[in-house]
This record gives sequence, C-alpha cells and structure tokens, in this order.
Amino acid sequence: MGSGIERYVYDPYGKVEVLDGGWTPREGNASAYSNDLLFTGHRLDTESGLYYTLHRHYHPTLGRWLQRFPDA
Repeated sequence: MGSGIERYVYDPYGKVEVLDGGWTPREGNASAYSNDLLFTGHRLDTESGLYYTLHRHYHPTLGRWLQRFPDA
C-alpha cells in the first residue's frame, strides 16, 4: 500500500491546510501539484481564498456564502 504525496486538513468551515505526505505544512499553504479541487470537491481560488461552487462563492473563514442562491 502506498503513502500519500499530499494531504489536506480542513476546519469545520472548509479552510484548508496543505501538508506534504509526511504531514509537514507546505510553504505558502499551496499544493505542489496545482490541485484546486478541495473542500467538498469544489474549486479553490488561491488568490481570493474563496471556493467557487457552480453559481456562487463560499468564504471558508466567514463560513458563509457571499451571494444568495440564484432563483431557478
């Protein structure tokens, strides 16, 4: 069985800490493999720190959405 090459630890609201395979934090808290699919499978914009989830943005530090869900 292989070992992980990169690990991710999340707080309850989705704020991520990127670690290497040996559980050491990565410099700049950035993926060495350009992985942007993180918390609940959504894309993380590393510049803003926001998750884009189809129609709106989620702020993991605030633990809330920045827009209302669009009407269907």
